[in-house]
Amino acid sequence: MIHTSFTFADLIATFRDSLLADNDIQQFCTDNFDKQLTTVIGHIRANELGIEDAPFLMISPSSVETGMRVAQVGFHFDIDVAIVEKLFEDYQNTSANEMKGFYLLDQMVNLVINNLRKHAEGKNAVADSIGITYDISNFYPLHVATLNVSVTVETVMGFSIGIN
Repeated sequence: MIHTSFTFADLIATFRDSLLADNDIQQFCTDNFDKQLTTVIGHIRANELGIEDAPFLMISPSSVETGMRVAQVGFHFDIDVAIVEKLFEDYQNTSANEMKGFYLLDQMVNLVINNLRKHAEGKNAVADSIGITYDISNFYPLHVATLNVSVTVETVMGFSIGIN
């Protein structure tokens, strides 16, 4: 990779390892779903993760911007966060039915974002921007949020920058 001493695979591995080692995420999964978190890098449409695999995180590398004239090397990947929850409940007997899965998914997404923020401490390659898309009904009772993560690394001609 031009201007970096690490590859996209190296970068993805650091995020994977950080998420796997996160006690808050693991505890959330055990407390709410009685299961350990499944973590996967990449996906195959013929063998997609589903209800039986949740809760899961799927990290999918998507693109890299590099070259001799770029001011920043840009890495882009998605993290799908998925949980299973069937419960709809009446909010305080007001006839406002709510999908509990959205609330649990949002909590887990925020734990992942907190991890990405902690992952940045002391590193040159950090999650500079995160866009979040929630899909809580298309796969019901599987609730999915996709985090579009961008990592940019400033470049300096003649130097190679590492992850940390």
